[in-house]
Amino acid sequence: MKKNVLALSIAAMIGGLGFASMASAGVIVGSGGAGNMTKPNITGFTLAQGGVGHALIVPYYTAQDGNMTVLHLVNTDAENGKVVKVRFRGASNSDDVLDFQLLMSPGDVWTGYVLRGEDGTATLGTNDNTCSIPSFAAAGGSASFKTLRLNSALTADQQANETREGYVEIFNSADIPKAAAPSLYATTKHNASGVAACDSTLINAALFDTDFEQADEAAAVTAGLNAPTGGLMGDWYILNMDQTTTFSGSATALVGTAPALPAVGNFVAFPQNSSITYAAADAADLTTDPLLAGGGATKTWDGTLGGVIAPPVTANAQDFPDLSTGYYGGAAAAATAKAQAESLTQALAVSSITNQYAKDADINAKTDWVFSMPTRRYSVAMNYATSPVSRLFAAVDGAADHSQFFYTDNTKVTNGQICVGTQGAVFRGREEESKSGVPTFSPSASSSPSMCGETSVLSFGEGVAAPSVLGASVAREDASAGSIFTHGWGVLTTTNKPAAGAAVGLPILGYSVQKLTNSFSGSGFAANFGVTWPHRFVLVNP
Repeated sequence: MKKNVLALSIAAMIGGLGFASMASAGVIVGSGGAGNMTKPNITGFTLAQGGVGHALIVPYYTAQDGNMTVLHLVNTDAENGKVVKVRFRGASNSDDVLDFQLLMSPGDVWTGYVLRGEDGTATLGTNDNTCSIPSFAAAGGSASFKTLRLNSALTADQQANETREGYVEIFNSADIPKAAAPSLYATTKHNASGVAACDSTLINAALFDTDFEQADEAAAVTAGLNAPTGGLMGDWYILNMDQTTTFSGSATALVGTAPALPAVGNFVAFPQNSSITYAAADAADLTTDPLLAGGGATKTWDGTLGGVIAPPVTANAQDFPDLSTGYYGGAAAAATAKAQAESLTQALAVSSITNQYAKDADINAKTDWVFSMPTRRYSVAMNYATSPVSRLFAAVDGAADHSQFFYTDNTKVTNGQICVGTQGAVFRGREEESKSGVPTFSPSASSSPSMCGETSVLSFGEGVAAPSVLGASVAREDASAGSIFTHGWGVLTTTNKPAAGAAVGLPILGYSVQKLTNSFSGSGFAANFGVTWPHRFVLVNP
């Protein structure tokens, strides 16, 4: 689907504020010309209709109930290598559970898989020859997910479970232009045998030891780096070997809008080094994430923050870039991050979600709907430093009238997860049947369903005690059997209209998966089948 983001005016506004070219760790606005980085020309973001872009979002991964999630990432640029930041976030509250960097050569493909490790936490494995930092090859080809950013009040088993579902953010943070050996380009380029040298001295100098600033443009160029031009494409599939079922889809691509191609963004590559930390004011120039930049304990629909709180988490270089780090709009500043978070949220905002479901007993049909809100973290996050845990908000405008996508009255905390209210659901049958009243998602007692968790799964008529198609358990609800038919379709309303403002919608991605079983299949023939259908949306800003 295509969306034009209302970002040109935002970018112009930022340019008119007269931000100086100040030192901003990890963000460089290329100055152009010989020996310098390419000058950026991006003025906003839009959903990439063709599926290739500067940033990718995989809306859901799972390592539950025998499932494994396989990722394919492609650099479609035949000339430039790419520095790519990959971050896995947990399903409950978008907490970082694993991040690393890939150094992809021109035309390169990286593959990896997520499955449940021996200790119960998710594990990312890869046999790929693409260079990475840290090195997967040096680590034996795998990395266990981390629980450091999760709620410390959870048990070890609960924390492990939190790592097994979530979503993935992927960013082209810098390009690696062609250069003669010895160089970063040469060491990341695959040889005739399909293997890259991955010289750690060159890689560490560029992406571990050095925190480049605006004033270090020449040093970054010398290290073999340039401004990012996009060209990333991604795909995923969820495979269950025991149940012989597969679901698949493409990553959602976000592309920079520019008056001419290539669309060039700011250099936003940060060292993969947690010992490099940032003061609160510096972090606020790089992100709107309330845990890293600070925020308000309350927020009204028009953006007023109350009970302002300092950042409960000290940001380090591994936290960047994220979806709000200034890819465009000039040098890094709090207003730049806010404008980018707003434009990306607008790009994903929908007022309704429509899809099909099936529960036919003769084919043992089961259905899950997946909902993912990858920009929610840049408006509201869970603060585990309080007892009980509480929401912490950022003031990110949602529309021209300054209404907010997430604020105190349309969110709540339930069982340690942030929940976002919707405006109702209607499920219909295939023969024009419909239910009267407003269906609810169990076990919620609300008259309108809520989405609890950043990435949530809605099963159909199974009851939350029974396994869902995807084995979801972190953030799962169930459409009660009395609300649905044997098979049909449904609409979830997400207009998100505050009492005194315009409808702004909710930033949601996702799809429906259906599992079917042929009970009459003979020996040696497949019996289980998987179907994946993307959600259909009504866009708020088409």
